[in-house]
Amino acid sequence: MKTSIDLEKLADHFDRDNELFQELVKTFCDIYQEQIKELKKFKQESNFKEFERIAHSIKGGVSNFFAEDVREQAFELEKMGKSNQLPDSVDSMIDGLSGRLDELASDLNQIDLSKI
Repeated sequence: MKTSIDLEKLADHFDRDNELFQELVKTFCDIYQEQIKELKKFKQESNFKEFERIAHSIKGGVSNFFAEDVREQAFELEKMGKSNQLPDSVDSMIDGLSGRLDELASDLNQIDLSKI
């Protein structure tokens, strides 16, 4: 795995219900790429409130999977939106988060909670 998922916490959180877990993974995979596009759009528009909201939503979605390193990246972006300041480095931070979300999605799709 490329991301640091706490598998025991994940399995306990979902009560080892792999069907429910897979439903949530599918939902996550269906929306996170659009959320990244929205982050970029709101950055371009200097819409700090919506930027913060989307970053918060990503953070919440990732929190369901106990991938703390990815959650922290989303939280950093959320704090930037809240402060109404998006530094020049925010584009590379969004791209970095996007890559980590791709890795997380790939890792999640390989997990079978019934085997943990």
